[in-house]
Amino acid sequence: MDFLSASTKALISNSVLFHHQNRSFLPSHQKPTQLSFSSSSTGFGTISIAFERKGRSSLVETTAIRHLEGSVTRTEGLRFAVVVARFNEIITRPLLEGAVATFKKYSVKEEDIDVGCVGSGSFEMGIVAERLGKSGKYNAVVCIGAVVRGDTTHYDAVANSAASGVLSAGLKSGVPCIFGVLTCEDMEQAINRAGGKSGNKGAEAAMTALSGPTPVNPQAKFSIPELAHSSRKHLTTLSSFSLPSLFISNSQQHQHPISSFSPVNQSVAAIVFGDGSESRLYPLTKRRSEGAIPLGAKYKIVDAVISNCINSNINKIYALTQYNSTYLNSHLSRAYSGLGLGKDGFVEVIAAYQSLEDQGWFQGTADAIRRCLWVLEEHQVSEFLVLPGHHLYRMDYQKLVEVHRRSQADITIAALNSKRDQDPGFGTLKVNSLNEVAEFHVKSEREPMIVPSAQSSQAFNDNAYRKLSSMGIYLVNREIMTKLLNEYFPQENEFGTKVIPGAISIGMKVQAYAFDGYWEDMSSIAAFYQANMECIKGLNMGYNFYNKDAPLYTMPRYLPPSTIIDAAITDSVVGDGCILNRCKIKGTVVGMRTTIGEKAIIEDSVIMGSDIYQKDYIQRSSKEGMAIPIGIGDETHIKKAIIDKNARIGRNVMIINKDNVQESNREANGYIISGGIVVVLESAVIPDGSIL
Repeated sequence: MDFLSASTKALISNSVLFHHQNRSFLPSHQKPTQLSFSSSSTGFGTISIAFERKGRSSLVETTAIRHLEGSVTRTEGLRFAVVVARFNEIITRPLLEGAVATFKKYSVKEEDIDVGCVGSGSFEMGIVAERLGKSGKYNAVVCIGAVVRGDTTHYDAVANSAASGVLSAGLKSGVPCIFGVLTCEDMEQAINRAGGKSGNKGAEAAMTALSGPTPVNPQAKFSIPELAHSSRKHLTTLSSFSLPSLFISNSQQHQHPISSFSPVNQSVAAIVFGDGSESRLYPLTKRRSEGAIPLGAKYKIVDAVISNCINSNINKIYALTQYNSTYLNSHLSRAYSGLGLGKDGFVEVIAAYQSLEDQGWFQGTADAIRRCLWVLEEHQVSEFLVLPGHHLYRMDYQKLVEVHRRSQADITIAALNSKRDQDPGFGTLKVNSLNEVAEFHVKSEREPMIVPSAQSSQAFNDNAYRKLSSMGIYLVNREIMTKLLNEYFPQENEFGTKVIPGAISIGMKVQAYAFDGYWEDMSSIAAFYQANMECIKGLNMGYNFYNKDAPLYTMPRYLPPSTIIDAAITDSVVGDGCILNRCKIKGTVVGMRTTIGEKAIIEDSVIMGSDIYQKDYIQRSSKEGMAIPIGIGDETHIKKAIIDKNARIGRNVMIINKDNVQESNREANGYIISGGIVVVLESAVIPDGSIL
């Protein structure tokens, strides 16, 4: 086994002290050459590294196809690094073994696999991954670790920092850094994901690395829509990363030419918010943000917004997160860190932080953007596109940008062109025949606020006024954003209800962009339920999950096909990896890994599925002698309900709300009723024979 070259050592650290060690992390037949280094520049003290040199030839040749599943057919010349955290070694050891075994299974040569063991935990692995990526020697870097929740908030800090660090490493190095860090509630979950009943996530991370890296010819550049019609391309240099069979390079040509402006992917950066502290979808948001709620059997709500950006050729995406953000941060990092967004494209998670200047957390959307301007202004973009991350809709943002630039507006607000029964709560715009905003109406708990524009009356001298409902989507010129937050309204914390009305009041040119398509802001449990129900009723109702021209992207999962044994299923959507045994399912969304027992009847419901499989293991409920596995038991009847993830529903259970109760808080019993819909909480246990 070769030692690292002097040039590689220099790239890893400016101050490196190498020495042999006798410890072994891998099995005896896979022992690496052991090295360690210390670096004063990292601020984390000494980090122990173990490297195993496992060559390269021609780079892989592939096809540009717009879908997320693919297969690995050639691995010659690919070279990979694996960074492993030693903390929780009982978990990380089998994860590492799974990753190495997967590489070898797909004919990656032993000398093309380098293994680096970080002596501390997952918190610091991003630093090592970035340096390895910048060395230019690897097609991808796989980061493996395990963070298990304890009794303090340390879990959230480490999980968030690990996700952000790995994502940042990929962005800064230009090499895919795959997030293979387990974030588990307890050691049992971690063991199941490290080679147990839920598979080996280390092997899955390696599979993502094998499927993702692709060399790209800088001369052959395509916009995202053009890739759907491209045939085989012979690619020569590694300058972007992608998901299996999804190859998207930095585009120099715009699908909708806009005067002399730069292409959207070079000039617009998206700012996506997870959600606020007051969620309207509780208890689905008890441990997750709204953007991380499962949707349509295999997606998360935030996937719709990120996919809109990708399909609109916007490849600089910042996700600002704070409340219950662990699941959201993990999903964004794992789903989009390997996505081909071009040479300069990225999805970067910026978790809420405290600094010497700002001791508190984000106080609102405006405060969050203000405190992150130092990051947002790294790239020379012309506009910032501010987006809520928990709305369901499909929009071509390029058309919004075109309207904004053509009208020479300072701010453009996307607004609904049709009336809704319920005000979305982002304000009402009074616009003239040119869609210029004359007034902004904001609802308040005390009294409504009407903000007139300070522009001259000549700008609004026609009588063709109409009212539009704001969607909470704002396109703001870069310099205007800075002035609004730092000069005009430095004390305001909310962007949509304070800063935008303020901009109108001081006479900035604010334009409205009328949107005619489907849009759901998930304002209630009933709205979330209805959005899921509409996805199974046909392509012309609600959100179209099957649009081939603007696909919905998400995290690739390596699950087996669903097993259906003598079951009757009608008008339903079934995710991957389900086990449906002699049951009846009608008008239901069945999430991944769902297990449904014999003679069970499921009607008009949303079953979110499970994170793990349980074949032999069972967990005992609070009632003595009762054993209830994850899933839905035999002869259970469920109607018009939402069953959150990992729920344990026993046999002969009736979840039908037979008394038609509209509102009820039975959280202590594992469920609530909202708008007549029964919602069973995540990981709740419903004993045999229960009637809800």
